[in-house]
Amino acid sequence: MEKSWQSFSCEQKCKKSQKLAAENGLPVLKNVLLPKTKGLYTCLEILRASLDAVYDITIAYKHQCPSFVDNLFGVVPLEVHIHVRRIPIKEMPASESETTTWLMNTFQLKDLMLSDFSDHGHFPNEGTEGDLSPLNGLVNFTLVVALTGIFVFLTFFSTIWFRIYVGLSCAYLTSATYLNFQPFPVLGFVKPMFCSAKTKEL
Repeated sequence: MEKSWQSFSCEQKCKKSQKLAAENGLPVLKNVLLPKTKGLYTCLEILRASLDAVYDITIAYKHQCPSFVDNLFGVVPLEVHIHVRRIPIKEMPASESETTTWLMNTFQLKDLMLSDFSDHGHFPNEGTEGDLSPLNGLVNFTLVVALTGIFVFLTFFSTIWFRIYVGLSCAYLTSATYLNFQPFPVLGFVKPMFCSAKTKEL
């Protein structure tokens, strides 16, 4: 078994995987390694009753794929693209041969997606996020600092009633988080009351 401290370059692994695929008449993949078909079939066979879906996730790095040293020192990649596909468990194949065929087809699709990503810089039909506005960031930061300062001042230098209010609020939020319950929304309760009252008047 491969030890965690052993390091192999991605290029060496890809060449080894491509050689194995060519020798066994399997599709030669450029961007991904050959999948572990028996491992997936075993997992599905054991866990099928407790699963509702299988998630096919493909990750691509825009500028440079992080190395082992980058991960070790916590260097974050500049731009990461993630493609997620949800497959209901009832649509997953049942036999080992069908699972093998399905997984090989899925990895061929992954390989094509990654090749397309290398050419265009994004996955097909990918939603993109707009650039963050420096002005909006500065306004949000100023508001957070200002509100934090106001509440800190009121907590330590205001009347006893505000301190009691802050203490009860902290106790309430702590208990709600610990007991994992959602409080009944006051506004959601008041609005139907007004709506029902208007309906009766009509």
